[in-house]
Amino acid sequence: MIKILKLIATILLVLKSEAIAAPEKIKIGGVFSLSGWAAIGGTAESTAVKMAIEDINQQECENCPKFELILEDNQSEFRQTAAAIQKLANIDKVKFIIGPNWTEFSEVAAPLCNANKVIMLTVSGFTKTMTLDREYVFTTEPSHEVMVKPLSEQIIKANHKKIALITSVTSYFGGLSDGVRDHLKEANIKLFSDENALPDQADFRSYITRLKAAKVDAVIAMLSEGGTLVNFLKQSRELQLSARIYTSNAVLFDPIITKEPKIAEGTTFFNLLTMATPEFMSRFEKVYGSPASDAIPRAYDGMFLIAETYRSCGDVDTLELAKCLKKIDVRKQSGHITFDDNNMVKVEEKVSSAFIMKDGKAELLN
Repeated sequence: MIKILKLIATILLVLKSEAIAAPEKIKIGGVFSLSGWAAIGGTAESTAVKMAIEDINQQECENCPKFELILEDNQSEFRQTAAAIQKLANIDKVKFIIGPNWTEFSEVAAPLCNANKVIMLTVSGFTKTMTLDREYVFTTEPSHEVMVKPLSEQIIKANHKKIALITSVTSYFGGLSDGVRDHLKEANIKLFSDENALPDQADFRSYITRLKAAKVDAVIAMLSEGGTLVNFLKQSRELQLSARIYTSNAVLFDPIITKEPKIAEGTTFFNLLTMATPEFMSRFEKVYGSPASDAIPRAYDGMFLIAETYRSCGDVDTLELAKCLKKIDVRKQSGHITFDDNNMVKVEEKVSSAFIMKDGKAELLN
């Protein structure tokens, strides 16, 4: 009996020592739109991050930290984005936040993360000033100018006589329009008109009537998804606008166009490409239930960048982790990843192409 008790005590002691020795998982914050109008982007990105964490935690190697994701839903709202950042920074005390999805929310989060000295890594948010003088803010989203280049090339090649530009007043669509303007300026092409639209604008009839009267033969419609772009496209068809319509990748994310793609029939648009393997894309679709967008491999890779940062430098303070992240030089599912002096991803490969919506499907142009 004594021997049995000694054996049990020994086993308990071993188990206890192993439990003490087992390292705690490192907490990583995640801010994504899991509900609301931007959920089509946020839920997909968060799924990719969770896939990455699962893969990272299953790795067996020396100095391989394990991770736990504290996920916050910003409800597709700016105020809730700010609240989520403050919670993760001040209550959960995370050193890294992955997200938010999309430029609109990343722009809100960036100054808050930098002020709280929490590293922010967004994979689908970009403005020219988002990371400027912010040592804790990083993005792997290509610049707007790079994104729209194939679309601009299509516009220039078409040799239009009168080109109108209309832009939703948001950071993302404003950035896209800036990129197109720069390309057209380089080609010595002047715009006939350049106007803004409210992000939720519903009526474009008077604008379209003016375009018809002026005999405009091309319209660049950098309009937001969720109704605005759809309203413009539908009203253009109703009023028989003959001008060729160019737009953004919003046609692929608009929930209405997704269900009824013929709304965008004949439009020319750009879409970001992915270097991800077919195996990865297929795996994501099985997990998520829908095909992966270009941001999905970047979201997956983003978590691996964080893991590599911890592996290289250890669980040091956030400033040292930020310096370590800045030195990253790896090739992952989204391609070659390195950062420039402003913590923006360096683009060394073709990242987008132009498409036309034909018979309800995207057909490659270049």
